[in-house]
Amino acid sequence: MKKLEKRWMQILPFMLFVILFLLFAPPVSAEKNPGTYEIESSNIRLTVTLKGEIYSIFDKKSKRNIPFKGITVFVGCSSEVISIDEEQQALIVKKKVVNDNTQVLYTTEVFSFENDLLRWELKILPEGNAPWSTPVQTIWSISQPGLKYWTTWGDPRPEKQGVHLLQAADEKILNGEVVLTDNKLPTNVWADPLVTQPLFPRKLIYGGSIYGDPEKDDNFDPWINFYPGSRRNYFSVPVIGLYNEKQNIGVSLGFSPENIGVEACLEVTNENQLIFSRYNNRFTPGKELSFSTYINLHEADWRSSMAWYVDKFKDWFNPVNPNVHEFSGTSSYSFETGDFDVDKMKKMAYKTNWDATFPFPYMGLFLPDVNHDEGWLSWRGEYLTFKKIDDYYKQMQEKGFRVLSYFNVTEFGSNILEKGKYNMRLPERKQWVNSNTYLYKQLEPAVLYYPHDTTYTNYIYSWDRSIVVDPGEPVYANHLVEQINRYIEKLPHFEGITIDRLDWTRHYNTHRDDGVSWFNDAPARSLHVSWNSIINKIAPILHDKNKVLFINNHVKRLDDIKQVDGIFDEFGDVAASINTNAFLCVNKPLLGWCHNKAAIGNDFDAFMQKHLHLGMYPMAPFPANDHALLPDEEVDQLYLDYGQLLKVMKGKNWVLEPGVIKVVGNKAKANIFKTDSGIIIPVTFGQDNVVTLKVKGIKNTDKIEIIHPGEKEWTTIKTSRGRLKIPLKRGCAMVRIYSP
Repeated sequence: MKKLEKRWMQILPFMLFVILFLLFAPPVSAEKNPGTYEIESSNIRLTVTLKGEIYSIFDKKSKRNIPFKGITVFVGCSSEVISIDEEQQALIVKKKVVNDNTQVLYTTEVFSFENDLLRWELKILPEGNAPWSTPVQTIWSISQPGLKYWTTWGDPRPEKQGVHLLQAADEKILNGEVVLTDNKLPTNVWADPLVTQPLFPRKLIYGGSIYGDPEKDDNFDPWINFYPGSRRNYFSVPVIGLYNEKQNIGVSLGFSPENIGVEACLEVTNENQLIFSRYNNRFTPGKELSFSTYINLHEADWRSSMAWYVDKFKDWFNPVNPNVHEFSGTSSYSFETGDFDVDKMKKMAYKTNWDATFPFPYMGLFLPDVNHDEGWLSWRGEYLTFKKIDDYYKQMQEKGFRVLSYFNVTEFGSNILEKGKYNMRLPERKQWVNSNTYLYKQLEPAVLYYPHDTTYTNYIYSWDRSIVVDPGEPVYANHLVEQINRYIEKLPHFEGITIDRLDWTRHYNTHRDDGVSWFNDAPARSLHVSWNSIINKIAPILHDKNKVLFINNHVKRLDDIKQVDGIFDEFGDVAASINTNAFLCVNKPLLGWCHNKAAIGNDFDAFMQKHLHLGMYPMAPFPANDHALLPDEEVDQLYLDYGQLLKVMKGKNWVLEPGVIKVVGNKAKANIFKTDSGIIIPVTFGQDNVVTLKVKGIKNTDKIEIIHPGEKEWTTIKTSRGRLKIPLKRGCAMVRIYSP
């Protein structure tokens, strides 16, 4: 007993020391290993170096380390770390950045977690007396061979850097001709965007085009107009996935549409680097700006990359007005207001006409300020009244169809002349009769001139010799708001608008300052900023009255469409355009254009099947379609053959669960949507007469039906352990799964 007491007395001081150390010792530093810091969530451990750079990401679920490195670079600048601190499960890295002209800015990079996402926020605070700018790059590199990647590209195939087609090629593209890029890859031949690719060198422009001087940066182009058929190296949703398919591990990088920046470009290099560059963002002393990047770990499936991003930024992907799906169907851009074959059009899944009667007297004045019993001469030379327009809308609704009214926020007038050559003697209330008078008396501050024009005479002309205007200018914004209110007040059967020509949003107003843009080494107003300003004014007015808002977006940018309910794509017969818009419209209706029969191509079935694959409606052959597909016996039959398949896409939402569907042996293409009709699976481009599908989540009580092109009735089939044997006709079948 005495020996035990003696031994206890020997170890007691040591135990007391341990207890006191545990109670009063300082918290453990985030520096787990020499030269690194670490933070972790339930499924991710992030390692950051003493230079403030991402060193690796550890996936706790698979217990695999991903050698993924990330860094922020300010082009032409040097940087030094000031401090690295840990606060509430976040790493805060502060740096000083200096350019060659000794201009200084301070950055704070915050690495933290939002649920299962790693958030990487960059805050920039410039110092000094003068604003400046340089590209801000987020660079990742990963040292793993055999990786593949995916993004929301117009075309997954590689091409040479700096490939720009002349605008003259557009006319050939729209006439159905195939135009080759410099490395002989066809520009207007569709390629499935739902595929991964090896990390080959490539540049992809966010939205399609960055207006600027290509001598300053080869990602810029000097085109005044931009058409989506002019190139295919662009992307629409800023999310990129990297995949190790053998280990079934994927990592995605997504950029917040809330602060994407003025312009952006994604580059893949020979060194397995991904470089996301932000351009034309102004560093104003004392004014902070920020950019947010999110990183997520998941399965090696492009659907996983899209799923978390759509969920995180659902307000950009879901329509504000859910009733917009009532406009889903094949469509037209017609000025026909008389009789047509209603039953035939319904069999073609026809639903919506974008009103091409052009009731406006000229571009930009869509409904003039007249009394209800007064009339005016429309652009097409027809005498119109509010009642006559509304009667047409009512007539279409009674037939079961919808009408979208024409709207435009960036073009004004008809045959605009030089200042001074207009009628100044019209009374103020009648100034609208002459677009020159109305422009120079009321709206002149909104004119957009060529960059840095000091004569105020170099207008940018457009359709019908209208001129380009800046919708961010208050006087023009007020004019547009008045127009929207007039539609609502004067036309009881008005249902919504389609806004035309977003290609002008590429430009900069060098006579104005939006406080955030830097163009040609000077302040300017980006028309992307102007677009978001005006859309935030008119969209709430429309939505408050249960109206819908579509756009014709020549430029494909997610950050442009938060207030938008659907897209009416004028380049629905251009391969890269439909691919990029399909990703923008995973939960919104996408109506596509077809310019003529030649644009369908030689393979009529392929034309229809790429639309089914992407959940997109092609334009219907309709009487008096304006620069669009007209009735034709062969074309009409194609639409009648596919009408039943198109109808069940109404209410489409993409199913983005990883591995949800697979075609055994890759003998066909398949996509999967949740719709008003249940779950639908368009099976397209089949190579065999029968293909086998593996589909997750089928219940024993589910009813499964199929229909083929040219058929009128659905046929019931059975499943065996989630496998479906699908007979194909013309390489195609539509599968429908629903609970009876």
